Amino acid sequence: MKLATLRDRSRDGRLVVVSRDLTLCSDARHLAPTLQAALDDWDAIAAELALIARGLETGGQPTQRFHERDALAALPRAYNRLDPGRRHGARTFAAPRASLATGPVSAGLAVLTGDLAQGADSEAARRAIRLVVLICESAGGATLAPAAVTPDAFAEGALTLDVGGTRLTCEDPIPDLGDLVTLAARDRALAAGCVVAAPALIADAPLASSAILRVEMRDTAGHSMFGAIEGGAD
Repeated sequence: MKLATLRDRSRDGRLVVVSRDLTLCSDARHLAPTLQAALDDWDAIAAELALIARGLETGGQPTQRFHERDALAALPRAYNRLDPGRRHGARTFAAPRASLATGPVSAGLAVLTGDLAQGADSEAARRAIRLVVLICESAGGATLAPAAVTPDAFAEGALTLDVGGTRLTCEDPIPDLGDLVTLAARDRALAAGCVVAAPALIADAPLASSAILRVEMRDTAGHSMFGAIEGGAD
């Protein structure tokens, strides 16, 4: 299942379920107005969100076109965020088509968690992973790709970062996301909607003024998993 946040007049946007190929979406506000609200009530509504997702694929669900340019970051604002060094990181995320600050940029994966007790074991940590997201960071802050993906829909793939016409590709194995969350919860409890970032898969790519950046991860069949982060440098 893939979820996204469409732009509206609020800071947190409105929740939609997105088709696997990122071309269609269906409104989910009758279940949760925002992605954070969905994460807060995940155990109660995840199955209903999954029914919408299945309906998108079978034609049994009202749909509209999904345009990545209309999306905010999958989760525009988080209550908390932890980086690999266990420091607090950015908790607000720019839209995936926003301008980026010049300087080094990095890209990789992060997870959005449910509530998890301090000191939880690895099995509980894996169960607490609600969604996987694609994150890009620059000196000016962080950006998330348009779609967040449930672990069952996430697949290994190649991450590409194209900056100013130079393409960098990472096909390294994905870090163990369960171990990442276990570490994050070692000395603190995690609240629903906590962003736990994995070490960058591509780090410190130079982004010069007026250059265009595009970050995307595709599965082995060549399909975009999260949509693209794309923007010019300020």
